[in-house]
Amino acid sequence: MNRHEHHPRTGRLVDRETMEKDLKLMKQANINMIRTSHYPNSPLFYELCDRYGFYVMDEANQESHDYGLGNKILGDNPEWMSAHVDRALALVQRDKNHPCVVFWSLGNEGGAGCNMKAMADTIRAIDASRIIFCDTDLSVSAFNDPSYYTPGKLKEYAREKRDKPIFMREYAHAMGNSVGNLQEYWDVIEANAHIAGAAIWDWVDQGIAKRINPRYEKEVENSGSLLLKKGEFWAYGGDFGDFPNNGNFCFNGLIGADRVPHPHYYQVQKVYQNIGFSLEAPNKVRLTNKYEFTALDEFDYEYEWLQNGELVKSGKASIVAGEYLDIPSFAGTGELFLNVFARLRQGTCWAEKGFTVSKEQFQVNVSKPELIASEGGNVEVNASLSAIEVMAGSDCFVIDAKSGALASWKNGGTELLYAPLEPYFWKPANDNQMNNGYNNRLGAWRNAAAERVVEHIDYSVKNGLAVVEADMSLPVVGAAYRLRYTINGSGKIQVEAFYQPEKEKIPLMPKFGMRMRLPSSMNYIKWYGRGEFENYPDRKTAAFVGYYAADVDNFITDYAFPQDNANRCDVRWFSLNERRAGR
Repeated sequence: MNRHEHHPRTGRLVDRETMEKDLKLMKQANINMIRTSHYPNSPLFYELCDRYGFYVMDEANQESHDYGLGNKILGDNPEWMSAHVDRALALVQRDKNHPCVVFWSLGNEGGAGCNMKAMADTIRAIDASRIIFCDTDLSVSAFNDPSYYTPGKLKEYAREKRDKPIFMREYAHAMGNSVGNLQEYWDVIEANAHIAGAAIWDWVDQGIAKRINPRYEKEVENSGSLLLKKGEFWAYGGDFGDFPNNGNFCFNGLIGADRVPHPHYYQVQKVYQNIGFSLEAPNKVRLTNKYEFTALDEFDYEYEWLQNGELVKSGKASIVAGEYLDIPSFAGTGELFLNVFARLRQGTCWAEKGFTVSKEQFQVNVSKPELIASEGGNVEVNASLSAIEVMAGSDCFVIDAKSGALASWKNGGTELLYAPLEPYFWKPANDNQMNNGYNNRLGAWRNAAAERVVEHIDYSVKNGLAVVEADMSLPVVGAAYRLRYTINGSGKIQVEAFYQPEKEKIPLMPKFGMRMRLPSSMNYIKWYGRGEFENYPDRKTAAFVGYYAADVDNFITDYAFPQDNANRCDVRWFSLNERRAGR
């Protein structure tokens, strides 16, 4: 993990309580290494790292980024040698007696040449016991550094570069809604013994608490509180009248400025866990120990059986034959999941007894989704040139013939839709996408649904089911699209969408889905799927399938910079209702 020193009220001055909160949260996320990016940290920080047990890459405050990585202008100019060496000398002389420091970094994104060599020679003269890292002059570095490589490119690099250990000083840019495909990185890292690891960029959003109303600027709370107070918001570049600025590019954290973990924090916790689980039989789980100094029998193990999302059986599990968990079997029906957990047997300086350090979920039995069936009363269809109306008991559905959308759904005469249920292929960009050309690269999809053309719409009634099909084209991207509505006599409706590309090259589709607008009173959501926190297809293994419920305000992720959020994967069903007492 890369860590900047930051406090939302005191800036680079971080108090002991906040430092310890950071270190505890890191330990709880199975993070064991910190890079002091990009300068020596407060002396107290190293004392705490000694106590909590971290590996630290201690970094000199040397960077000449603007001249280019590996530049010769500063890196190979003897006139700048003293300035370089002084930074290395101050770093090592101050911190050399801290056992947490396992390697020295000559800086970040600097130059290459005689000044890097002088820094390394100075360090070795003082401390020959530790290794040296340099990202821009590999000739003086004990490591190769392919930072920000994709997992596939890292795999190729590891195959070719075997002369030194590999360490990515930065990867998995944690800005906003991010840290997808982390498991893919660690599949590569753990498959190659000469990859030492990697450090996520970075730990905490560097937001500053600021009053919303500028008339009260002098009243900004300057206590040590991490939390926002009434009338405050998280400010970033440009919010202080500053120019030039870098906008919200300082919001790169696994946690917020208030030290509340973002959803991607929990995925890091899962991927970094040091006990692996594999299911070898319905009640036999094999354990893999990834710790260097800790045995498997130092933890307590527990299990849970879920049936269709409901907890039906749980208890303690014991280790047999030194590497297996013996799980009591459960012969249930429907969809079955087995959850297993490794928990602290004793409390530590960073977590209480019972804290979960590793976990896994296994799907033991798959249940097929139920398709709509004929039930209840009859269905009646009234068709015109403008719409197809389907009556089913107390429900009335109207499919617009021009758009193919479900334009109205009335139950007992009450309208449920405040805007049509219609195709939608766009999603707002997240922070990293805003910076990688997402809106331009995929922009064709923004209006693809709005400019759809209904080429044919028809209906049929058979076996108590009304079926309405609308065949469309998506000329903006070059594809065919079909919507099929199936309605039974009980007022249940099933909506299916079919997509067929008709061009060789079509921009990546941001989302295959639909949208509608519902009454604001429907603010209580229940779902059977992954949760409880936000998750995405490439960031979901930490979010177990189960039954969850939340108010909409707690369902969303309130990123300090607004962006795409709140997705839940592998959802079997969800419901929206008005929150009532006891629900």
